[in-house]
Amino acid sequence: STVPNANLKPVEISEWEVGTNLLFINNRLGLDFSVYQKKTKDDIVQVTTSSASGYGSSIQNVGEIRNTGIELLVYGVPVKTTDFIWNTSINLAHNSSEVLYLGEGVSSFNIDGAVSRSGNATITNIVGNPYGQIIGYKYKTDDAGNRIFDSNGLPIRDSQISVLGDGVYKLTGGFRNDF
Repeated sequence: STVPNANLKPVEISEWEVGTNLLFINNRLGLDFSVYQKKTKDDIVQVTTSSASGYGSSIQNVGEIRNTGIELLVYGVPVKTTDFIWNTSINLAHNSSEVLYLGEGVSSFNIDGAVSRSGNATITNIVGNPYGQIIGYKYKTDDAGNRIFDSNGLPIRDSQISVLGDGVYKLTGGFRNDF
């Protein structure tokens, strides 16, 4: 169950975007390019609470996150006859995010419900890092970088939790054909 919150504020989002759309060769070749920055403040999230409270989570306004990125779309019509048209496009986007603030004295918190089945990894927001860091235990290695195994042949995990990677892609893209 979730603690009700009568003091929730609306999410605050400020954003700017600049771009251009260029067409060539009688509109058969096009380029669409944009650059953006988006800042989200007081996002509404479900946060895990102590079970001693009688609730499993609470809804709260939390933090500030900045996203910056670029988007590129190249499209064209390679074949156009009276009976057939082939439209094709490729798009790429790169987004960088940074968690700027999570609350007074809060440097990180786990995203509610974002825990691996084994419980050994979670998705966490950490101030100064990109949104949605995957954290968990790394395997112990020797000086040469080889994994260390126990007497049963299982890898030994490190005792410290570390950032294992990003939970959100920085680069996305796609390719499309219409006939």
